[in-house]
Amino acid sequence: MDLREKPGKVQKFAEFVLRFRLIVVILLALACIFAGPAFLDVISYVLGATEECSMCVFKLCNGGFLASSGILIHIAVGATVVFGLRLFVSGFRSAMMFLIALACVPMLVLALSGSEEVILYIYGVAGLIALILCIFVKHSQTCALIPLYLMSFAYTSYCTATEIPELTWGAYMVLIVADTFGITILAGHELSDGTPVSGAVIKAFRKLFLPILVSALAVALVSTIYSVHSLKEVPLALTLRLRDAAVYVLAVSAGVLPLISLMPLKRLRAAERKIKL
Repeated sequence: MDLREKPGKVQKFAEFVLRFRLIVVILLALACIFAGPAFLDVISYVLGATEECSMCVFKLCNGGFLASSGILIHIAVGATVVFGLRLFVSGFRSAMMFLIALACVPMLVLALSGSEEVILYIYGVAGLIALILCIFVKHSQTCALIPLYLMSFAYTSYCTATEIPELTWGAYMVLIVADTFGITILAGHELSDGTPVSGAVIKAFRKLFLPILVSALAVALVSTIYSVHSLKEVPLALTLRLRDAAVYVLAVSAGVLPLISLMPLKRLRAAERKIKL
């Protein structure tokens, strides 16, 4: 009798992506280059998102909680659901990374509020810092910087092309930060036990897949509730937001996952394999 655990569909999909990771990465790059919007259009979209975020903060500061209670309640409920799911399914590290991303991304968006030149300078410096840290700093979290840098731009290009609401884009940026760092943190924990690189990345992704899926669905529902003004608009709006959620899950699965596996993770692996009884 075979007592080995049979791989599930999520693991089989992750193994397939990693087997053809170079092809997947090249296809994603070609899609961004030839099918995506112009670079300046993406920067303009980000600039518009920063202005929208600034307006929300201005309304909250001047009108108080009641002026922004609708969107704040929706965000609070969605964030609570996502945090609880990540805490019980993926563990404390994943839940805390979500809270950190939820706190840092809006502040970064507000800091970017300004001219296109400021965003260009910050974007260029961020890419250079990510490359230097990935090469010289021996830590699992530094291996998340380049995948996060590339896939955040790729998903922003998709949001620009499909004209996704700016606040919805901000929510997905929170998720992509939390999920990219979450996968590398969990993979680093597996690597410290001596697990091979591919196995560590697949285990981390398998553990995070359900929170990734539910988080994207939560963003879709909250965005739909906030954007519609009548019941007649719900079917179309929900369909569009579910499409965006599906694209996000695909971006993490077929974009972030192979990019993380291409990072220098072997140097983080323990010399001896630890077997848990």
